Amino acid sequence: MRILLATTITAALLAGLAGPAAAAPRRDDPTYGIDVQKVGGTGCRQKDTVIVLSNDNMAMTVMYSGYATQLGKKAKAAHKECRIKLKLRAPKGSRYSVTGVYQRGFADIATGAAGTFTAAYGHPNSKPVYANTRRFTPQPAAVWQDNTPADLDWSPCEEKKVFLIDTDLDLKGKGAEAKDSSLTLDSSDADVATRFSLRWEKCR
Repeated sequence: MRILLATTITAALLAGLAGPAAAAPRRDDPTYGIDVQKVGGTGCRQKDTVIVLSNDNMAMTVMYSGYATQLGKKAKAAHKECRIKLKLRAPKGSRYSVTGVYQRGFADIATGAAGTFTAAYGHPNSKPVYANTRRFTPQPAAVWQDNTPADLDWSPCEEKKVFLIDTDLDLKGKGAEAKDSSLTLDSSDADVATRFSLRWEKCR
């Protein structure tokens, strides 16, 4: 896998899924790629966040390292957020839509605590293609995951298409047991934290 961080991240060797109606791009087309414009927030740093395209350009994967929130001994609330702005590069005259979102993390919610994961993904000045708030109540430590279709919203036809990835992790709690709670969106034990399935077509 060849990954270039900071400014340009090119196609890498990760598998992606294409819908049956998708106009599949050429696997070896160097025009496709990702330009990362911004990675920031208390939950993510640029050096700890990797974003890649699959080898067939039909999926985009975001991998975090250390995106986690935890209640401390005296804390009643804990919050982490991540804001990513990127541009998908593609041949002139093409556009894309996100068809589905898969994401996973880890939750360890003790008695007296509650957690929330909030996500909104989409194009600027448009309704998000995916927006969701997932709530966590006391439960044994376990991996959590979502696999959700996205609203079909085609990108503009410009050569570079802006995409925004906004996420938040929140924990609240009280009592002696709540302090051991944690909530993550993290790929340290897996090959993916969030995967976006893509569909491409020529502009009409």
